[in-house]
Amino acid sequence: MQYLAWNDLLAAHFFKPESAGRRVHLSVVSATINALAPTSPDARADFLSAVKLGPPWVTRQGICQKALQSMTGWRQRNLGFPPYVGYLSLFVLAAGIEGEFAPHAYYPRLRTLLDESPALSQFPSFDRMLELWDDLERWATRDKRGELGQFQADIAGGWINVGIPVAQVILSDQERDRLRTIFAEAGFDPGSSPSDEQFAATLVARGHQRLRPRTLHLLQSSGQANSDVRQLLISTALDELREWNGEFRTEDGRPTQIYGTLRICASRVDRVARRATFTLRCKTSHEIPDEGLRLVLAGVDPPLKCLDYVLGWSSELALENNGSLFDASTLDWGSGCSGQANDIGWKFRLPASEVRLFADGSGDSISGLVEISRLPKGTPFYIACNAAAIPYIESWGRAGCRDFVDLQIESGLPADWKLYHSSAAETDAAVRNRFSPLAFNSTLRISFENGVRSVGSQYFTFGLPDLVVDGDVPNLSVFCGSTRLQAGEYGRYVIPEAGIHDGRISIEIRDGDTVLAKRSLFVSDDIPTSGTYQFTGDRFGGRIEAQGCDGFVAGATASSNTPPYRGLFLPLSNGEVVRALIGRAPGQIAWVSEGEQPDGWQPVWAVIMRRRRGHALFCGSGVTESLPAQQAEGDRRSIQDWKQVLWYRRKRIESPEHPALRNLWLSYQEEARKL
Repeated sequence: MQYLAWNDLLAAHFFKPESAGRRVHLSVVSATINALAPTSPDARADFLSAVKLGPPWVTRQGICQKALQSMTGWRQRNLGFPPYVGYLSLFVLAAGIEGEFAPHAYYPRLRTLLDESPALSQFPSFDRMLELWDDLERWATRDKRGELGQFQADIAGGWINVGIPVAQVILSDQERDRLRTIFAEAGFDPGSSPSDEQFAATLVARGHQRLRPRTLHLLQSSGQANSDVRQLLISTALDELREWNGEFRTEDGRPTQIYGTLRICASRVDRVARRATFTLRCKTSHEIPDEGLRLVLAGVDPPLKCLDYVLGWSSELALENNGSLFDASTLDWGSGCSGQANDIGWKFRLPASEVRLFADGSGDSISGLVEISRLPKGTPFYIACNAAAIPYIESWGRAGCRDFVDLQIESGLPADWKLYHSSAAETDAAVRNRFSPLAFNSTLRISFENGVRSVGSQYFTFGLPDLVVDGDVPNLSVFCGSTRLQAGEYGRYVIPEAGIHDGRISIEIRDGDTVLAKRSLFVSDDIPTSGTYQFTGDRFGGRIEAQGCDGFVAGATASSNTPPYRGLFLPLSNGEVVRALIGRAPGQIAWVSEGEQPDGWQPVWAVIMRRRRGHALFCGSGVTESLPAQQAEGDRRSIQDWKQVLWYRRKRIESPEHPALRNLWLSYQEEARKL
C-alpha cells in the first residue's frame, strides 16, 4: 500500500464515530499494523517502506522533515484525515519495541525500527514533531468537535520531545481496561486523585496478573535512570482515573456496576469543648436518584439512607429507622468499610488508612470538613491518625509543618485516634516513605477544574476553567501563551482576559526557558448544529419546509438570514400545565399560567411543568448574551420563586439535551443555589 492508504487506515482505526466523546490513544503496536493489512505477508515492513516514501507531495529526505512537509497546508488538500497520522504512528510503534534497550531509551528504538544504527544521535527536527501532535489535537477537538474521539497532546513526566508517543503505548489497551478493576477495588475517586506514591503502591499491590511485568517493574523502580519513564507511567494511569466515570464491567463479562466512594466529613470541630462530630457521605460521578440511596453498610445495622446534595456528593448518611445522622466515629477508620445500594446495585468503599486528611469543604459547597485523598502543600489541613502512627505524625508535624497543633479532641473520634491541625505542610521528607498519602507529587501536571464546556473538551469564553498545577517542583512558572500567570487562592491560576481568544490556548509550566509540562484547551462560543431539524418555522412560528435562501428558526437555532420576528410558542394550558418564564437576573420570573408578562426583561428559559415532571426550553437570543446575572431584581417573593424553580425543583426539571444549553442551565442552577 502507498503511504496515504496506510495513513487513512490507521486514522480510521482510532478516530471513528464509536469513539465520540471518548479519549483516543494512538496505541500502535505491531499487532495493530498486522490487523489492518491481514493479507500482507509482512505488513510492518510494508508500512515502514510506505512511511519512508511519504505522501506524493513531499520532497525532503529526513523522516521528520517529510512529516513536517506532509502537515503543511494539508487542510487545503481536501483530505479525510490528517496526512501525518502515519508518521505519528511510526513514532508510537518505535516506543513499544522490545529488546535490549534501557526503559528510557527511545531514539535507539526508533533507529532500530528504521534499520539504522542505534548509536546515531537524535533525529534532526524531531523536537518539532510536537507541532504534529498539537495539530492532531486541534483537528480532533476543534475541526471534528470530538465527534470521532478526543485527543490530548499533553506533556508530563519530564520527556518533552518523546513523552507523547511513549505515553500512547506505555499502558496496553488491556491494561487500561483492567485499571478500572483496580480503581473500583481500591475505592479511588476520579475527582480526587491520590498521591503519586500511594497510587503507584496500590497499582503494584493489586496489579499482579492484571498489569504487565514491565509495568509493575517500572512502578517499583526508584532509580534516577528510570524516573522520567516512571513519572510518565504514573501520569498516564492517573489520566485514566480522572476519565473513569465509576462504571465497571467485571472481567468475566458480568453487567456494568457503578462504584463510588465513602468520605468521612466533620460537620463540627469544637476546639474549646474538645468535641468533634464526624459523619459519612457518598461521592459518585453519577446522578443520585431522586428518591436517594438506601445503603447497606458492612457491620452497620440498620441500613443508612441519603439524598442527592450537590456536585456528586450525597447528603450526610442517616439511620433509616429514625433519621438520625450516622456517627462515622463508630467505624474502624484504619480498616475502612464497604457498602451497597442493593436496589440499584451501586457499591461504595471507604479505603483503609492509618492516616486521614481533611480540608475545608467550601470548595465542594459543603460546610465543615471533607476528607481528601492526599496532603495539600501550602494550605491548611487537618490530619487524624491511629496510635501506631502518632509518633511519626507528631515528629513530622513539629519539624515539617507550620502551626502544627494537637486539637486534643476527647469526644467524636474512634478509640486511640488523634486529630491535628496545621496551617501548611512545608516538607514530606519524614513521612513520604511511611505514609504514601502524605507524599508530595514530583510529577508536574496541569488540570482544569470547573468551567463550562461547549462540545467535548472545548470551553465557552465566558466559562473558562481554573488551572490547577500539581507537583512539588521548585522555581516553576506558569504561562498562558507568553503571559506569566500569578498563583491565586489555593495555588489556582486564572486565564487573564487578555489571553482569552477563540481557538487553542496553550498552558505551559516552565523552569527558565525549559518547558516542563504543557496542556491545551480550546475555546469556542459556537453552538454546533447537525444541519437537519425536526421542525423549521417561519417568522410567526408556523411550520415550513425551508428551501434555498428561506429564513427559518428551529428551536435555539436560526438560519443565517434569521426571520426578524422572535416569538415564543408554549403548549396550550389544559389545567395541569405550569409555565414560567425565567430571566437572567434573580427575581426575573413570570408565571404565564397566571397571565403575568415579563416587565422590562427578556426571558431566557421557558419552564413547562406537568404534574411532577417538567422540562426547560431555551428562548434566549444567544448563549453568551444569556449568562445569569448575579445582581437580583424584583421583590423578595420573586427572588424566592426564581430559586424555587431553578434550585429546589432541579431534580424534577429536565435540562436541555444540547451540551452548551445544558451547561448554561446548570450555571443558572448554581446561581440559584447561592441565593
